[in-house]
Amino acid sequence: MPRPPWSFVIGCMRASTGLDVETMERIYIKYCGRGTVIKTRKYLFDVMQSIKTNTTKRATAEYLGLKSYGYAAAKVKAGVMYLGQVINELEAAWDARWDDENDITDGSFDVRFRLNLDAFPVYIQRPQRNQKGFYSGKYKRHCVKVQCLTDNRGNICWMGKKMFKGAVHDMTMYVKDHPTISPGERVLADKGYVGLRGRQLGLIVPFKRRANQPALTPFL
Repeated sequence: MPRPPWSFVIGCMRASTGLDVETMERIYIKYCGRGTVIKTRKYLFDVMQSIKTNTTKRATAEYLGLKSYGYAAAKVKAGVMYLGQVINELEAAWDARWDDENDITDGSFDVRFRLNLDAFPVYIQRPQRNQKGFYSGKYKRHCVKVQCLTDNRGNICWMGKKMFKGAVHDMTMYVKDHPTISPGERVLADKGYVGLRGRQLGLIVPFKRRANQPALTPFL
């Protein structure tokens, strides 16, 4: 009798990787296997477990059964980069942003506001090294940050391909990793992106009043 494909997992799959067995199997069948960087289910499990736990190089080498800390970290990094390049489940949602029901303008503007931008934290255990780099003063926790775009109906239509340390500012994240915005299309963002006004990145951001400035007049 053949063994189940994920029988090597000790304990709960969701506790180890943050995903259930069915999701892991779909990822493996669609993006991994022979001819790819991630050739085995064990390799995929190790990569996802490393992302979930954010362990040190030494701990990574121990559960991978490798003696070289640097090789273990490089192996996991190669898997993470590969998954970031090939996984894209949002193509249909990205194209659907052009639907008429997603347009919130009334025809009085030359541009269309179809996308909304924000970054959010993914909380992690306190790392043994570089704690300051992963600590977010805004969230008061150690975390990594991911950014996404939603349409006006609340559907996620783009996810950043890079994860950033918690101390990285939202503006830096968008400069280093952002989609191609079509001419005449604008993205609504909050005050965390004010510094990008005028950078030709397609953002519409609110005005931020300085402490010595009078109150802004309302837009009528």
